[in-house]
Amino acid sequence: MVRPTENQTTHPRAVPSVLVGVFSVVVGLASVATIGFLNASSFFFLGTLFLILGALAGPYAISLSRQAVKGIDSSNGVYGGRSTAQKGRILGIIGVVLWIALIIIGIIRLARGDV
Repeated sequence: MVRPTENQTTHPRAVPSVLVGVFSVVVGLASVATIGFLNASSFFFLGTLFLILGALAGPYAISLSRQAVKGIDSSNGVYGGRSTAQKGRILGIIGVVLWIALIIIGIIRLARGDV
């Protein structure tokens, strides 16, 4: 691993991985936090919205961060931003966990007849 220098630029996929990860977490938290306050049609709309967006955003953030870390490792010190890419991976994982939590909560609500 090469130590960061002043001349390094952040890998082009590092910052987008953080942005997509933040998006997946925000949408996930908004969906999970509002479940108890929604009627059936609103729950269905937000649940479907998050299933689509969460199913894409979380794994995409993980993929972008993985590509950024590989690019940083193979650049021989040209690119930096490893910690930024790792933050994107963590946020993507949190987004996926929220996505799974929403599915579980939805199944429980359907089983109980709340929806």
